[in-house]
Amino acid sequence: GFPVPPPQIERALPASVTSSSVEASNDQSPHCQGGRIINVRDDFGAYLRYKVGAQHRINVMVFAGDESLEGPRHRLVGGRDVYFGSGQGASTAAFRGQDGLNYVLTSDLDEDTLSHVLETAFAR
Repeated sequence: GFPVPPPQIERALPASVTSSSVEASNDQSPHCQGGRIINVRDDFGAYLRYKVGAQHRINVMVFAGDESLEGPRHRLVGGRDVYFGSGQGASTAAFRGQDGLNYVLTSDLDEDTLSHVLETAFAR
């Protein structure tokens, strides 16, 4: 089987997403809108979609693999190597979790906010 632990962003986002990055709303906490099993090369992975506030989204892919993760910008976030990229209104963050699985988050949140979301999630 492929155990997929849900990312801890549901607990991290309410504290880390500021009112300036998420439109004023009575409910800014993220809600998982659903997920599915996906094919990643010759293996299975998971795709989860979160809605944040009224307009923002975070999409999460989780998959096994030993290949190195890369991106245009590298940051040390919460003691972990995270690779960021952005373009056309979307930010992406990729990292290997402590569970050995690869995580790729794509969002319409800016790169700094996405980095803060991860830092808060890693601390929990």
